[in-house]
Amino acid sequence: MENKQWNPEYLAYCRAKGNAEPEDQLGFDVATYAGASMTGFICWTNDHLVKFSKIIKTERFLMTNEDRISYRQWLDRLYPAKEMA
Repeated sequence: MENKQWNPEYLAYCRAKGNAEPEDQLGFDVATYAGASMTGFICWTNDHLVKFSKIIKTERFLMTNEDRISYRQWLDRLYPAKEMA
């Protein structure tokens, strides 16, 4: 398997959808959203950005780099990665 660098937010999306492997989620999304395979992720991340921006009391489009780091940490708490056996 090729070693890819995946967006941490996409990895949280995969975990939220029950897929530990991003390739599996991408395959599902390609089949579900023919011609627009990132639709599921875009909708999911938009919803989560709205929720998080309310928590930190800022507009999501005004989030700083530090806010984005906090957002990714928040996602990791919501959707923790499973330990490898």
